[in-house]
Amino acid sequence: MILTQVLGFYTRQKQRYPLFSIISQLWYTISGILANNPKLNLPEKGYSKMCSWEKFCQMAREPVERKVSSDARIKLDGIQYQLLPEMAGEIVTILVGVFDYEVYAEFNGEKFGPFYKSEDPIPLGTYRSFKKTKNEKQDEEISSLVKSIKIPRAIMTMNCEDKEIIDVIKKTGFIEENVDKFIPFKEYDESELFFKDPIDAKIAISMYLGKPLSILLDNQINQIEQFISESLCKKILMEKIKMFFTIRTCVND
Repeated sequence: MILTQVLGFYTRQKQRYPLFSIISQLWYTISGILANNPKLNLPEKGYSKMCSWEKFCQMAREPVERKVSSDARIKLDGIQYQLLPEMAGEIVTILVGVFDYEVYAEFNGEKFGPFYKSEDPIPLGTYRSFKKTKNEKQDEEISSLVKSIKIPRAIMTMNCEDKEIIDVIKKTGFIEENVDKFIPFKEYDESELFFKDPIDAKIAISMYLGKPLSILLDNQINQIEQFISESLCKKILMEKIKMFFTIRTCVND
């Protein structure tokens, strides 16, 4: 019951770019967990590789709206960031990094950045750093120990001639014999997902219909204008166009 409520609340959240089905992704994952077989819904091509940490940090962002001051600056959590001069006095959408300190800004349908902290005056007085706790010291010792440990490549690739070492490693479960297949992570460019402007969208619609939009009926042109004003997403817009003209063709027949 609690799981159902959590999933319902999450899937009802407003998405900035509704290109994928959240419900289908959750169902594929949970169905495999409930069947005690996480590989139940593994595609034939294999898992999709995770993107790089830098790319993940760039995507994991929280949008907030801020009004830019006259000197093209904004303030986030008491910290000032210098934006572009043309943004002065305008309301922009700030994309705050969840895992980094970089800040991006969306203005007039375009993304700008990254922006960093602007230089502040040197604060009066100095402050000593806090004394490291026992846990922090232990973490540093473990980190240095991990850097000093080295395992030969022959053991990791199972090409070691010493079978006793291989058997010991297999018993620990450190190395999997049947390694899952992975496919490279595909990075999507915004130009691949969205039209640049309404004119670009009209050109694509005209090429799909095989005729200029000027010869269409008035109600058809008005409907196309309404679709373009609702979204410039290529997938969503072209699906609406295909459905609209398919229905009209069936009615005329």
